Amino acid sequence: MKRRMAAAIISIAMFSALGYGGVKEKRDVKEEYYPNGEVRLVRSYLNGDLEKTEEFFLKKWKPRAQMKKEEFYAAGKLSRNKEYYESGQLKSEGVYERESLVLFKEYGTNGKLKTEVVHKNGRQEGLAKEYYESGQLKNEKTYQGGKLDGPVKEYYEKGQVKTEDVYKNGRQEGVSKAYYETGQLKNKKSFIGGKANGLSKDYYSTGQLEVEAIYLNGDLDGLLKRYDENGQIKSEEVYKKGKQDGLTKEYHKTGRLKSEKAYRGGKTNGPSKEYYENGKLAIETTYLNGDLEGMFKEYYENGQLKSEAVNKNGKPEGPAKEYYKTGRLKSGKAYENGTLQGPSKEYYENGQLAVEATYLNGNFMGPLKRYHENGRVKEEGFYKAGKPNGIIKEYYATGQVKSETDYDEGKLSGLSREYYATGQMKSEKVYSGGRLDGFVREYYEQGQLKSEAIYKNGKLESVKNH
Repeated sequence: MKRRMAAAIISIAMFSALGYGGVKEKRDVKEEYYPNGEVRLVRSYLNGDLEKTEEFFLKKWKPRAQMKKEEFYAAGKLSRNKEYYESGQLKSEGVYERESLVLFKEYGTNGKLKTEVVHKNGRQEGLAKEYYESGQLKNEKTYQGGKLDGPVKEYYEKGQVKTEDVYKNGRQEGVSKAYYETGQLKNKKSFIGGKANGLSKDYYSTGQLEVEAIYLNGDLDGLLKRYDENGQIKSEEVYKKGKQDGLTKEYHKTGRLKSEKAYRGGKTNGPSKEYYENGKLAIETTYLNGDLEGMFKEYYENGQLKSEAVNKNGKPEGPAKEYYKTGRLKSGKAYENGTLQGPSKEYYENGQLAVEATYLNGNFMGPLKRYHENGRVKEEGFYKAGKPNGIIKEYYATGQVKSETDYDEGKLSGLSREYYATGQMKSEKVYSGGRLDGFVREYYEQGQLKSEAIYKNGKLESVKNH
């Protein structure tokens, strides 16, 4: 390989010495190779100065190597360069003066111009353009000394203006506008020193005003209003240094007040109320530094109290009650630091007790009873850490036993029985560790044996039908 390289250098140097009107020129070529022996890089020299470099892709299955990059030099200094896609299509080209880039162009795989940038003294200068793959202008920006300075425009792929901005010394300045693809104004905002200042407006695609707000030094500051597509006010918010501060109001589509909430330093603070469309109060409560604090009340649309509770540091604390629309008590529970604790009762709408239980750390603990609406017991048993433990009995509304099930800390264990409403045995099953383990018998309603099976560790061993 070394002999091959040396031969190439010598032959070019001899040709140059004999061929140019007596002017002695020395041309040298140096090559670098891929591990498989293919040429990777060729450097051409004239009288000792670099004149050109050529870099190639690895041929792979192709009959000849494809140019990857080429650079041209004048008196040893870079004057222009080109890069190519592996397909051979031009990827980019640059022009240099005193080794500083002055013009750069980038192309897509389809050959269309993608980017065009002018440089001066190593910094972007003048107009820079970027294009879609279709060749349509995507944006144009003006630079001075490497910083945006002047108009900046973005375009949709079909040519319509998307945004219009102005920059001065790298900072946004003056009026900024954004448009829908239809040409309808989408947003209008003013900037001073790179920060939003003054009135800002957003519009629906129909042209209807959507949001109007005031900015000060880049932050929302003052009243912000939101509108629906029909022009009806949706909400009013007050800001101070970018944070909500003051009374926020929301409105129903009818224009009636939907909610009002007070903010301080970006957090809800003070009374808060929500209303139904008919104007009736739906919720009233109080916030402290963003957390619910004090009495919370919720109402039905007819004005009847729906629920009431007390909050502390954002969590329920103490008694909590729920009511039916009729005003009858639906449930009574107690909380401690946001967790259910102590006795709990639930009621049917007719006033009859539905559930009585005790909570410990949010879980059922101890005896639990459920009742039918006629007052008879529906279920009774004992719970431990929220799981049934021991015999759980279920009853029909007549008082007849429906089932007897044995649990061991939430897992079925021992003998479980089910009964028909007549009191006749329906089934008998033996469990261990939550799985069937032993005999399983099913009975017809008249009392005759229907089937019997044997299970072991949850798997059926045998079965016999009668």
